[in-house]
Amino acid sequence: MSVAIINYGLGNIKSISNALKVNGIPYFLTNKATEILRAKIVILPGVGSFPEGMRLLKEQNLIEPIKQFSQSNKPMIGICLGMQLFFESSSEFENCKGLGLIKGKVTKLLKDDTNFHQKVPNIGWRQTFKKHDQNSILEGLAFEESFYFTHSYYCQPNNDQDILMESKFGHKSFCAAVISNNIYGFQFHPEKSSTQGLKIINNIKVLL
Repeated sequence: MSVAIINYGLGNIKSISNALKVNGIPYFLTNKATEILRAKIVILPGVGSFPEGMRLLKEQNLIEPIKQFSQSNKPMIGICLGMQLFFESSSEFENCKGLGLIKGKVTKLLKDDTNFHQKVPNIGWRQTFKKHDQNSILEGLAFEESFYFTHSYYCQPNNDQDILMESKFGHKSFCAAVISNNIYGFQFHPEKSSTQGLKIINNIKVLL
């Protein structure tokens, strides 16, 4: 088994699959616990709301396998909503419990009244800055790069050391990527972020 993309019904499956294929990384789609646990790396994608994501994971009996995989020390990667679901809770639409793999919460982006061009959701290419320069998944990236975002909520880790990258919404910095032990998360879409995003995808090879 190689890289498992969890296909639970809310993922940007096609673009992630294409990015892995371009980089020659073997992958498969699954929503089966046994296949998830046998994989070398698991990717949890996601486009949509936090409560809906958790509902679908629960309906398909995927919560426990994901938690079990996270304890294996094998790499797990969350993209967009997938990253958010790793956290303990979210306030999107309702107070909703997450997977609890990373301590912290997911909260709404707030418009800065001093920036009249700022809109929620935060959509488009945004400057992003490294916080952990030596991490292998960021190999080949400059300190500052632009990536493609589309989101209205963001993650707030309890531990600042879990922040891998930051970006800005108006004048306020927010967590753009996380690392916590074997767990990685990206709020932006590396698979939709051209050359610099594909560098992150290609660096998955280092984790295999």
